[in-house]
Amino acid sequence: MLLFHRMATLNSIDADLLEKFFCVAGAFTCGVLQQTAVEESQRNVEDRVLRESSTRLLEAWTNVLAEPEDVPNCVLPISNSAFGIYVHGKLSPPLGYRPPISLEEEDEERNSWLTMSDSETNCNVSKSKQSLL
Repeated sequence: MLLFHRMATLNSIDADLLEKFFCVAGAFTCGVLQQTAVEESQRNVEDRVLRESSTRLLEAWTNVLAEPEDVPNCVLPISNSAFGIYVHGKLSPPLGYRPPISLEEEDEERNSWLTMSDSETNCNVSKSKQSLL
C-alpha cells in the first residue's frame, strides 16, 4: 500500500486508522530490518530472502517521506526508528549490532570477490573475441 499510493491519497483514510496502520507497518519494517541484519551476518548462506524484502520496505518508506507536507506527525518517529535500525544493522559494535568479522573472513571475502571479478572479466573478454570472429 505504501509503495503504490501517494500520501495525499492515504490521507483520505480516517486519521486514527492511518496512524494505527503506520504503527503496524513500522513495527513490521523494524522486525524485518533486524532479521535482515541477522541473516546478512550468517556466513555461507546463499539465499538472502530478507534482503529483498528490506529493500522494498525502505523504498516504501522513502515513497511516504517523499511528500513531507502530506506526512502525518505520527510517521516521522516511526520512520526514524526504522531507518535507525537499518543503519545500526550495517554498523559494527559499539554503535551497531552487526557482528564484526575476523581478518581471515575479510581476506576470504576479498579474495572470493577478486576471483569472481577475474572470472567475469575473462568471460567478457572471451565473448568479445568470439563476436569479432
